[in-house]
Amino acid sequence: MKRSDSAELRITLLVLAVAGGLLGCHRLAGGPPADHPETILDHFLCYEAVDPEPAPAAIDLHDQFDAEGYRRPAQVTRVLAFCNPAAKRYKDRESKIRNEDHHLVGYLVETKGEGEPVAIDNQITGYKKVDVKLDRPLWLFAPAQKLSPKEHGKPQGLDHFLCYRPMDPKRIDEPVAVKDQFTREYKDAKIGPLRAICNPVDKRHDGKEFHPEHPNAHLACYELKLDFQPPNVRYRDQFHPELGGLMLRRPWALCVPSNKEKKPQP
Repeated sequence: MKRSDSAELRITLLVLAVAGGLLGCHRLAGGPPADHPETILDHFLCYEAVDPEPAPAAIDLHDQFDAEGYRRPAQVTRVLAFCNPAAKRYKDRESKIRNEDHHLVGYLVETKGEGEPVAIDNQITGYKKVDVKLDRPLWLFAPAQKLSPKEHGKPQGLDHFLCYRPMDPKRIDEPVAVKDQFTREYKDAKIGPLRAICNPVDKRHDGKEFHPEHPNAHLACYELKLDFQPPNVRYRDQFHPELGGLMLRRPWALCVPSNKEKKPQP
């Protein structure tokens, strides 16, 4: 082989290596980091409950905004929503359902305390950190076993979440396609403004304690515009150990697995 041929071969191999590296980086840029909550936690499509019966319950909570050892008393008042695990297509990337048995029931909750300034990142933010100021907590998401329209197993490894309302959420109006156990196929929808940031929470109720298994896996819930009428559901959870039933209407929010870090107080 001539020296010129050898030099040309080395240049060709170098160009191919660089191109391959750039291509690999491009593929990685499309998905979450290896340790992102999206790799362990489902997305959830939540439906608004219609005229649910009151569900009063006194509980104690502790999350990442509470001082060590402090448990805040709280009162659960009524059901707000029912949430299915969901698949999502957003900006040419698909997130599939990880656990078909993971369901959440959303409850309105009354408790003292306020949120703190945080930064979140998820697929909606492009995995870039976005600052959010949080107001008081409003909702509690509790794991539930869905019994109808189709019976599922008890959720394993799914945490409770305490959800805080954001202050001055930014306007969002972007296309997304979602699919869950009700729609059975992808439906076109629109993502709206951020509705809540949800911390995994330690809960004590009726002599039982529930501790987060994934303390770094949070949910960011966004308003969702989707024209779909869901069926009614029956479920079982800690607040309804026998059987609970809900009439559901429009899709209410899409909750996305998210990273969260606390920001210094101003």
